[in-house]
Amino acid sequence: MTDVDAMLSGEWYLDSAGVTIGRNTVVGAGSVVVRDLPDHVVAVGSPAAPIRDLDVEG
Repeated sequence: MTDVDAMLSGEWYLDSAGVTIGRNTVVGAGSVVVRDLPDHVVAVGSPAAPIRDLDVEG
């Protein structure tokens, strides 16, 4: 995981070497991150996949 400004995760998650988790991204508990995740999404599963965009407009 590199260059993370803000990231939330559940109880635990696993990421592979070299993957990037985007800014303000939420990773669900028990998720396995095997590829880069974009900014401002909720991602869950094994492998983790985005399921929802987050509203980042104030």
